[in-house]
Amino acid sequence: MATSSASSVGQRSASPPRGPGAAPYLLAALSGFLVFFAFPPADLWPLAWVGMIPLFIALAKCRSTGQAILVSALQSFVFMAGFFEYLVMYGSLPWLALAAFEAVILTPAGTCVYLLWRRETSPVWRSLSAAAVWALVEFLRGNLGGLSLTLGSLGHTQHSLLPVLQVASVFGVGGITFLVVWVNAALAEFLRALRTGRSSAGYRALQWALVTVAVASLWGVAVVGAGDRSRDADAGLRVRVVQGNADLHTPVTDDDARKSADIYEAMTKDGATGDDRADLVVWPESALPVVLDWPGDIVFQYRLSALARAQGSFLLVGASESAGPGKIYNTAFVFGPDGEIADRYRKDHLVLFGEYVPYRDKLKFLERYPIRMIDYVPGGPRNVLRVGSARIGALICFEGLFGDAVRDVCRKGAQIVTIITSDAWAEGSGEVYQHSAAAVFPAVESRKWVVRAATTGRSAIISPYGVVAAAVPELQSGVAQSRVVPLDGLSLCHRGGWLALLVICAIIIAVQIGRSRPRS
Repeated sequence: MATSSASSVGQRSASPPRGPGAAPYLLAALSGFLVFFAFPPADLWPLAWVGMIPLFIALAKCRSTGQAILVSALQSFVFMAGFFEYLVMYGSLPWLALAAFEAVILTPAGTCVYLLWRRETSPVWRSLSAAAVWALVEFLRGNLGGLSLTLGSLGHTQHSLLPVLQVASVFGVGGITFLVVWVNAALAEFLRALRTGRSSAGYRALQWALVTVAVASLWGVAVVGAGDRSRDADAGLRVRVVQGNADLHTPVTDDDARKSADIYEAMTKDGATGDDRADLVVWPESALPVVLDWPGDIVFQYRLSALARAQGSFLLVGASESAGPGKIYNTAFVFGPDGEIADRYRKDHLVLFGEYVPYRDKLKFLERYPIRMIDYVPGGPRNVLRVGSARIGALICFEGLFGDAVRDVCRKGAQIVTIITSDAWAEGSGEVYQHSAAAVFPAVESRKWVVRAATTGRSAIISPYGVVAAAVPELQSGVAQSRVVPLDGLSLCHRGGWLALLVICAIIIAVQIGRSRPRS
């Protein structure tokens, strides 16, 4: 009996340790929820600095690359399903399809972190490598041609934190993503080190991350303060942004077009006399939901000409323009004080399924969704608009979310950046707040004034430091006006800082691989 009992005990002690069970998946889902709530509309930005910790702990628990892929995919899908929940208005299929697609793009980030962390090295380099991987994957996500998307970049969660926001003037939004992920990874390493009795090594990783963020923040405070002190309140152009928040049908009717024109014309005229007269008035994308040069819509062009003459102002307006049979441009028109069309920009970076539908004749099932009947076509290379002596880089809708588009117009000499957009289709959902919050990044990255006109908000005039000088809140109608100074030159980000970040990330990953050895 004694021998049998001893044998039984030996068998139990020799049995393999229990696996992590469901814990990695529960932690991954928790991380997805936390990161989602860090973004608008909840906008609980501090969660971004801790929301990735559960994911990193989950990855440390994974027993195989396959499990790490599943854990990463779950975290990404939960996050993206929450982020794009507003697409439910079009049905479950578009919502889940986009969430799944974006999760596929982000899943390699977590998987690569797992593979790098399987190698023995210090917590400092492990946490740095996680930040480097995430910044690189977000860059790739925003540079996939027609499939590109930048909404949902972790750096966007810090849109209201001015000191940290200034990092974008050097490295772009990716620099902020790097800091956020680094702090998360360092905190995860610190917690892991406490559990394994190596708290001093974990503390060093956390110390390096927090000190770097603190130094960057102190520098940001100094930069914003210097910018405020140097600003001349009476210099620059008087710019007025009009947000009509017009309630239009889908599809738009002729009555809707007349109603929208009446609203914007009345708001432009209201109070625009004397010192309140603007040098430049900006209306949103599709403020006039017409094809401005079609014979049936030419009356709207006459109205705009008369309005510009009466106001003695330049008028930048979003409308469609004919591009040949069955094709149209999404165009920003500039009417001069003489009433003539002085310049125009035709949108180049179009939104897949939003502005054009590939293989329309073969994808018949898409007809059950509210896709547009006529495709927009790209307008070709971006051009800089002349508004008096100022040079305007006009971007339309999601173009303003892409760093390369903003860099393009600034390198061509733009002194002010305008972004005209229409988020009326989102019906006041989280997308309106997400898109609005991201508008501060083109201003900081370029160190230029940004004038954003949106149909449903937020319309805003934003300083080169991300300070909102004037704004009309989301889902309201109103006018915002401020002085805007045309600025020459390129920011550090536009001179190559964004590229330097990619090089730094690649070096960090190479060092992590070179300094480490595979775990036995």
